[in-house]
Amino acid sequence: MDLVYAVTPEERAAITGPPPDAAVVSAIWTRLGVRGEWGELPATGVANFIYATDDVVLRIATLHPDGVSDARTESVAAPVALDAGIRSPRLLAFDDSRELIDRPYSLWERLHLETLGLLHDEAAIERCWRGVGEQAAGLHQRVASCPDPNGWLDEPGYDD
Repeated sequence: MDLVYAVTPEERAAITGPPPDAAVVSAIWTRLGVRGEWGELPATGVANFIYATDDVVLRIATLHPDGVSDARTESVAAPVALDAGIRSPRLLAFDDSRELIDRPYSLWERLHLETLGLLHDEAAIERCWRGVGEQAAGLHQRVASCPDPNGWLDEPGYDD
């Protein structure tokens, strides 16, 4: 069972657009008051460019059509999920002002865990997906409402 959905860096760049310039990323770190060395983390999805220090993770929406909507949805839903006891990083800051870059970005507590899309051990992948399922069940059992004053949550839809 291989659940890794990897694309080449060239394919990802065609889908997401180019990554932000390092000077822009540095300016965002400065605006957020984060000091110290940072680096880019591997991204297996198409919605975010991901950077981190030892303590925090910066996610910058990509130019993919889902980039902005996913960033906004996460900024609303993740704190509610965390408050309900769902294992999730804590959202520390969200900025959709477009002052430093033409898309939203968010700052998160860093959890030092394996990235699902980079796991290769089938038993580890299976354990991880079971854990995801348990957390999703808990989310549906414990969260009855999610305040969304800006109307940013994705509208649920059903695909074939």
